[in-house]
Amino acid sequence: MKKQPTYPDHELFEQIKQGSTTCLEVLFERYYNRLCEFAEIFVKSPDFAQEIVSDVFLKLWEKKEHIIIHKNLKTYLFTSTRNHCLNFLKKEKVQLEQLDSQASLPSQQAEAEASMNYNELMNAFEKLVEEMPSQRKTVYKLNKIEGLKYKEIAELLSISITTVQSHMVKANKFMTEKFVQIHPLSLIFYFLVFPFL
Repeated sequence: MKKQPTYPDHELFEQIKQGSTTCLEVLFERYYNRLCEFAEIFVKSPDFAQEIVSDVFLKLWEKKEHIIIHKNLKTYLFTSTRNHCLNFLKKEKVQLEQLDSQASLPSQQAEAEASMNYNELMNAFEKLVEEMPSQRKTVYKLNKIEGLKYKEIAELLSISITTVQSHMVKANKFMTEKFVQIHPLSLIFYFLVFPFL
């Protein structure tokens, strides 16, 4: 049977239930990219999204004789993709919790090293802040260290909120680039200790 992309979904599915791999390919080409984009909203990774969607189609093929579609095939595919994503995220959460529990009792040496690394990174942070232009440094400190919001900073310094935003965008870009140069992993420290507000 030749591919017929114009076949409606329900006819494709009926053919798939009869064992047509060609119709499965047509259905795959019709929805694969859209489902990947949908899955990526949940899992935040193109690779994981593609893996999940491929698994959705594999399960559709393996269980084709037993699947009952109450609404329409498109709804079934998107619902199935969402459920696969949620299951994936649950497994990821369990794995992270297991890793956390395994690392919850670090040795005294590891604690000492972590403390030293933290102090080094904090010193690097303070030096980098001092390299900023005067007003940008003031804006940045008020936001990141003092915890003031943009509106509060604007009123305190008698500048516009737009100016505050501009300073923060440039400051965050500067700090991110500098921390990457120190060490890529140090950027994680920066985001954890001083998240973008």
